[in-house]
Amino acid sequence: MMYLPFQAISYIPSMIFTEGFVGSEIYTAVLLQAFWAFILMIPIQLLWSLAKKQLIVQGG
Repeated sequence: MMYLPFQAISYIPSMIFTEGFVGSEIYTAVLLQAFWAFILMIPIQLLWSLAKKQLIVQGG
C-alpha cells in the first residue's frame, strides 16, 4: 500500500505541510508523487484519445 498512488493524493501533501516528513523524506515523497503523475499520464492520454473518437456533438 505504501507505493500505490493513493498516498500521493492526500497523505503525502498533508505530511509535508504538517512537517511530518523532514529532510530527505520530503524529497523521496515528492519524487514518488512525480513518478505517479508521470505513470498515470499514459492511461489518461489513452482514455482521452478513445473518448474523443467516440464523442458526437449535435448542433452548430
